[in-house]
Amino acid sequence: MKQTILIDTSLTGGRGPAKKTYEFVQYCQENGITYRLLTNRSFLSKLAELGIKPDYTIDVNLAYGNNEILEQYKRTLQNIKFDSMVRFGARVPGPTFARINNIPYVIVDGGLPDRLEPGPSLYDRDTFKNAKKYIVTSQFPWNYPLQTELQNIQVGFFTLSQKTYSFVKLLREMKRQEIIKKYLQNERKLENILNENVPLINLMMTSNYIADPFDRITYGAWLNAKDYDACVGFIRRLATDLALVYKKKIALFVDSGIKPIIKDIAVQYPNLSIISYESKWKYETEIVIQKLATINISRATNYQPFIALLGNGGSITSPVPSNGYMNEDSAVYQYKAFGMTEVIEYDDEQYVSKLLTFMKDRDKQKEIATNQIRVSNIFLKKYNSADLAAQALNLNTHV
Repeated sequence: MKQTILIDTSLTGGRGPAKKTYEFVQYCQENGITYRLLTNRSFLSKLAELGIKPDYTIDVNLAYGNNEILEQYKRTLQNIKFDSMVRFGARVPGPTFARINNIPYVIVDGGLPDRLEPGPSLYDRDTFKNAKKYIVTSQFPWNYPLQTELQNIQVGFFTLSQKTYSFVKLLREMKRQEIIKKYLQNERKLENILNENVPLINLMMTSNYIADPFDRITYGAWLNAKDYDACVGFIRRLATDLALVYKKKIALFVDSGIKPIIKDIAVQYPNLSIISYESKWKYETEIVIQKLATINISRATNYQPFIALLGNGGSITSPVPSNGYMNEDSAVYQYKAFGMTEVIEYDDEQYVSKLLTFMKDRDKQKEIATNQIRVSNIFLKKYNSADLAAQALNLNTHV
């Protein structure tokens, strides 16, 4: 008899969990796994961007109290028949229900838990400890800090379907002008910049880090005031210094929600073009931009696998906030040790000067590109998080 797996992607933020969910849904379809999808109302828009419609939606958000959230999950989940669960995201009211009811579950996230607490809690210690696997996603074999009480951690490649991997391989083989012509017909400003060979700096940071107040600790989420200010300050300094230091025409591509906080800078410095999606964010377009950008700036090592798989050696990683958040500030130097990125600290006074020096260093970028493709492909083949989750739950697949 076929198992039904419940995918729980709720009470989380950003596109990272949404993209992992999309990839795992595709993986389930490719491998004949029966699934249902659970989310909460505030995350519906992120899933909708990827064309995903959940089967169940809980009307809670992080502003609710812990006990109320846990009770809402209990009421919903006790009316759903499922044999196992995969949880994407750090908070575990869904897996807590599964643990109490002896249903096997796996937790997948981009870093170690922020904290472990006695229940009732969204960070229930027993729930984390009793997961079949706690899978931490990366695009390289990250050695996580050993000072953790969890014994079930496994580092795996960002959840990836065969469909998306095939698309990435296709982009690697295509010529630049072919990609522009085929995939950027609806992004005219970006197409023009690329055709003019204006340097394109792609800031890979979603607006969740600066645009939505409910993503701050004040309202129950993850960014404290200092971290929030660091993110906003980094973005504004980056835009200002690109215009001042480069002087010639240069373009900065940002998420739509980030553009409003720097549009005044573009008015002041006409040599700087600030570009975003002209219609709406698309997964395919995001990957294409990562392939074509002169420089990709990532704020983390653990949720952007496509730069590595694409082999765009113009990769800079700048953890922000940089206070141990999701272990990104330590992981980045392991990433650099594999030769897969350049690292510039977000608060470096000479940030843009160092960026521009790296931008001219084609030999270093070629070396990084070679390492990216080699390491990421080996790691993906052995440790795709989708495979790890399926194996941990004994799911029957076609592969």
